Amino acid sequence: MRHPESVANTQRFFSGRRDVELTEHGIEQREHAVRALVAFHPDRIWTSPLSRCKDMAQMAATELGIPCEIKDDLAEMDFGILESKRFADAEEILKPYGLTFPWVSDEKRLFHTCSRSRVIRAGKKQVSQYS
Repeated sequence: MRHPESVANTQRFFSGRRDVELTEHGIEQREHAVRALVAFHPDRIWTSPLSRCKDMAQMAATELGIPCEIKDDLAEMDFGILESKRFADAEEILKPYGLTFPWVSDEKRLFHTCSRSRVIRAGKKQVSQYS
């Protein structure tokens, strides 16, 4: 489950691994997400260490009476030199490196695939611990 709306989303900057607060709307979304997680009845919850994810996971786990495990592998990707920078400034920041923004996604959806692969890899690592 994706985290609720954060100030990085509304202020349009790369938060990545930076811990940022939720907006008022994000707090409302978190409440809905907690109810959805509780209705799903998982037997454990794994979460990113970032509060925008962790708070929601811990609230649901507490309500369900199940463990909530913080997994560093589930943290957001690190945006490097773009971390904490505004989206509007990204193209200029990346230009000296021969890179563009928004990132080019070929017909194979390479950027999406890389992000998805990171999550799948983290999940497989966690599942192997319980096998």
